Amino acid sequence: MPRQTGHHDELDVTQRTQIVTAVVDALQQALTGSTCCRRGSLAAGSADDYSDIDLQWTVAVADFGDACRATHLTRVGEVEALRTDPLIGVHSTQRLIFFRVAGLPLFWWVDLGILSADHDPEAVHPPGSFQSSDNVVGHAQRADVRRGRDQSVPAAPSR
Repeated sequence: MPRQTGHHDELDVTQRTQIVTAVVDALQQALTGSTCCRRGSLAAGSADDYSDIDLQWTVAVADFGDACRATHLTRVGEVEALRTDPLIGVHSTQRLIFFRVAGLPLFWWVDLGILSADHDPEAVHPPGSFQSSDNVVGHAQRADVRRGRDQSVPAAPSR
């Protein structure tokens, strides 16, 4: 079970690396033939202590509905918070789920993109789905403050 951290100087990126490996392994074992990989700063090698966990899980067409259920996430540990992106939710071959494993720092949300094997990357996606998420914007602003940067992240759109 991850240890709870309170201050930014207590972040242990080794712990994040372990949870990333655990999530990737658990998801790939959950559905035969599926693949899960890192995206974003973790994949690019540019992650810092405050970088969240961006993953992409590609599953067989027949498994897509099952993959979109949060039940597979509990294989990693207790899921303390979970939300789905309502705009991506209307896309028939792609979902975006945000979740946090209990005991991990607030910065280390997992942003899990789920793709059906027949997903067309050239397809038009709903505008503003990932970047405009209130949750993601708030996370990015807090991380920038901790990094000592200006709050250069745009505000979430008004409703």
